[in-house]
Amino acid sequence: MPLGRAARLNHLSDTEAKFLATLLLVSIPFIWVGVAMTVKRLRDAGQPLWLVILFFVPLINLLFFLLLCALPPHERSQELEGAPWPGPHGIDRFIPHSKIGSAALSIVVATVLGLGFVVMGTL
Repeated sequence: MPLGRAARLNHLSDTEAKFLATLLLVSIPFIWVGVAMTVKRLRDAGQPLWLVILFFVPLINLLFFLLLCALPPHERSQELEGAPWPGPHGIDRFIPHSKIGSAALSIVVATVLGLGFVVMGTL
């Protein structure tokens, strides 16, 4: 056990905190590449992208990777073959297509998020 008896983050010594920070910094590139490759394979197999959550579940992720290896690639039309991202089919009607619409939507989203944080801060 690398942390010994330190079970809580607020009880860590400086050495243990530096050790955990180093582990986190070293793991970030591997997490990034793993998630990116999993998302790419899910797109290739035509599966929903929310399944990338299974990348972080121990033991289940091994079965998930075996399943992804066994799935055949999803057939795509010629016009979609060059597109890097699949279209936002479900939320396309909410995405503005003009500069003024984009600005208005960003103001609304920022206001709602800001008010939400203010309300949560007062509770």
